[in-house]
Amino acid sequence: MIKLIDLIKTIQLLETKTPGVVKSKKPQTTGHMTHMGDWAIYGDPNKGLEHYQLMQKFLNGEETKNHSVSWKFDGGWSFAAGRTKEGHHFIMNKNAKKMLKTEDEIDAANVPWAKDAKLLLRHIKQMPIEPGKAYQGDLLWARHEDKVDDKVRPNTVTYNATPHGVGIAIHSEYDVDEDNNLVRTSNAPNVENLKHDNVLVVDPKIKVGDVMLTPTRNRQVTRSLKRAESELTPEVQDYAKSIAGDKKLHKFMQEYLNEVVATTGKRSHESIATYLTRPIHGARTSYGYMEKSTQRKMSDKGRSKLQQELEDHIEQNKPNITKLLMHMQHLADAKHIMLQQFHESKHIAALVPHGNGKHEGVVSALGTPNETGELQDVNLAKMTEEGINGFSAQNRRRGIERGFSNEREQPHPNVPFVDHTEEEELKEEMSVGGGGIAGIGGPEDVAVPVKAQRRYTKSGPMRRRRKIIESFLNSNNFMK
Repeated sequence: MIKLIDLIKTIQLLETKTPGVVKSKKPQTTGHMTHMGDWAIYGDPNKGLEHYQLMQKFLNGEETKNHSVSWKFDGGWSFAAGRTKEGHHFIMNKNAKKMLKTEDEIDAANVPWAKDAKLLLRHIKQMPIEPGKAYQGDLLWARHEDKVDDKVRPNTVTYNATPHGVGIAIHSEYDVDEDNNLVRTSNAPNVENLKHDNVLVVDPKIKVGDVMLTPTRNRQVTRSLKRAESELTPEVQDYAKSIAGDKKLHKFMQEYLNEVVATTGKRSHESIATYLTRPIHGARTSYGYMEKSTQRKMSDKGRSKLQQELEDHIEQNKPNITKLLMHMQHLADAKHIMLQQFHESKHIAALVPHGNGKHEGVVSALGTPNETGELQDVNLAKMTEEGINGFSAQNRRRGIERGFSNEREQPHPNVPFVDHTEEEELKEEMSVGGGGIAGIGGPEDVAVPVKAQRRYTKSGPMRRRRKIIESFLNSNNFMK
């Protein structure tokens, strides 16, 4: 474990010497999406509950003007593409920092996703996209050789592929303003504007009435949501609001909730107190919160102070924390009932998971409808399965396959991952528990399988990370 920590410190030192990127106006493209039940700690304690209540209405065939639902497809590279107001076609990474309008510009940018970007740009120029319109999406496959036995696996989920040479899943639609900023206009994009004979353009929208809760499941969801609402007393709501204003506390709560989703799926005062210094009981992780990379960078004095502050806070606010976590747990109970209904209807999507596989989840969009019915000021939340067999846990386990080996078989999604050697155990610890080291091997914005990741590791810190790790794992003193 000491050698593992030394490796992480080496990587951190390397990255601190890498020149940063100049910050620009924050783009409206979708980045990391919040789990639906976690919205309670983002300033509005009732936001998560509102998403769930509207989702129940949706699953009962009731249309709500300020709410829409879509599949969350599990794609690879996330991009934005379209045309400027002047009519120039462009493509860019999802961070929307720089438009690349020609293949020469893509080459000059020296981006790891250049090969796929050039191929997509050629196809985009043949699509009926209006000037001033753009779309964000995920790449599912970029060429026929990405498909094996009519199946494709852009990240963690394996899908039944189509005959198209390229596959993309579109999430959102944008206007491009005079300064070439992307301004989101819809989370239900009109994919008719992206027609192309060789490109499968997956529409994520789910129509009201396509998926319906059974009466039994509807009663179960109602019971869980009522229990969740009962935990949100005025005192708990005030406490939840205070979390968003406390940067240190909010960061800790975010990390804890993400850890729960990817491991045990169980929230409690006991587990949050444990997680501060140790892995949550039953979770396959290497570290507690204070052993994560950002905390290890702190001075001993600063680290001890932060730990004491969080320990005191957890103990002093035990009643409110307990009720808030119970609120979230009841929401999670409702979520898994809803997801089961969605999973049983997976075949209605434009791209279907292979065999017994499941979609990554669904996305709930909550906003204010404009005169055309499109949602403005949208609040997005995702519903994905939790626990050892959930999507986050599967994605973490794929860290080994992505970053360390192309020879090991991926476990069946419904079979818990089991290590057989000490070396394999260390590899998993590196992939799931090292804070900044988690998920090494893919590009910065998304995890992809080893075969695909080679496209995205031509240069830069991610490639240097991989070389350091491979050297470390292959060294003679690795197991000493």
